[in-house]
Amino acid sequence: MQKYEAVIVLTPSIEIEDTATVLDKLLKPLIDGGANVINTDIWGRRKLAYSINKHFEGIYTTVLFLANSANVIDFAQKLNLNESVIRNKILLYKNTFFKIGKKEYAKKDEHLKIDSAQEKKEELAQEKFEKTEVKASS
Repeated sequence: MQKYEAVIVLTPSIEIEDTATVLDKLLKPLIDGGANVINTDIWGRRKLAYSINKHFEGIYTTVLFLANSANVIDFAQKLNLNESVIRNKILLYKNTFFKIGKKEYAKKDEHLKIDSAQEKKEELAQEKFEKTEVKASS
């Protein structure tokens, strides 16, 4: 099982109070297929960048879940057929780096791994430099 993140944009005709029930109905086949939903987040009603099917607003939701690829394919097909879904995107979730400007930062637990790897690279480079220095002086 792999971790996925789905962003689902629902039609604005759905009331905000009913969004959770609509989302539960959408996720039911995924859960029945053996997936584990880790987190659901309802962002609320937002203006779309461009009109989609004559809608200028949508209700944005994100879902983080663990599932097999077969379950994800079936889930994506059902989202595409559902009339209450305007747009959806399912991505394989990897939380390794985020970039701000030209600097790269590691997320929480990955930070230590990167520091130790960087230190090893620097040590190897220093050893090679010292070896070449010794050969040059001989």
